[in-house]
Amino acid sequence: QNFILLIRNAESLSANLDLIPRSKFDHSGRIIIVVKKPWMSKQDVFDNMKEIFSACWDLKMANVIAVASYGGNVSIFTHFPYVANKCGVLHIEEINQWVGESFVKNINLYPQKTKEMEGCPVIVTAIDRFPHVILTRSNNTLSISGMEGQLVRLLSELMNFTLIVTEPKDGRFWGHWNGEKWTGATGDLVYNKADIGIGAYYPSLRRVEEIDISYGYNTVYIVWTVKKVEKGLAG
Repeated sequence: QNFILLIRNAESLSANLDLIPRSKFDHSGRIIIVVKKPWMSKQDVFDNMKEIFSACWDLKMANVIAVASYGGNVSIFTHFPYVANKCGVLHIEEINQWVGESFVKNINLYPQKTKEMEGCPVIVTAIDRFPHVILTRSNNTLSISGMEGQLVRLLSELMNFTLIVTEPKDGRFWGHWNGEKWTGATGDLVYNKADIGIGAYYPSLRRVEEIDISYGYNTVYIVWTVKKVEKGLAG
């Protein structure tokens, strides 16, 4: 899903996002934010861009550009969440300007932002479930192996992120809604204690309302049954 959002300033962004039905919101889609209010200086626009893109990144929205004007210029901004030696600090960049009837630069307005993560940390909350995930504890540190464990380690090498392995502190495995809060690995994700959850995860309708899931990579063999025919009665 792709969206164009018209906002006046950073404060009105949340109200606009609330208008998008949850079932149709796709944080991985391409989003254009058009800021209607002009600013007088470059510093003013950058200060507001920091607020806008911080709100976007809180929702893990990476493919976002913002169109804003200042000093008579119309510019396009975006954010880069992973910058060398600045993990956790969003880098805001003016990537293009509209002059006359065309852009100044002929560039991709939606550059890849997560392929190279510059060694920044990614927290994985894992459920110890052989053979999918095997957790090994040593000196208060968790290491991970198994099918899913090997995959996430491979991703950390290919995407250059620092893998931090943890597990649900409440011991509730995948977790559930207990009437007050989410528990287990689902709670770790919902409350921003972890970035990824693994461990032969079984999706449920209630869980997928709160968390995103990957494509299914395995199936469960489910059948009906009847009583076997007794010997001597068949044929």
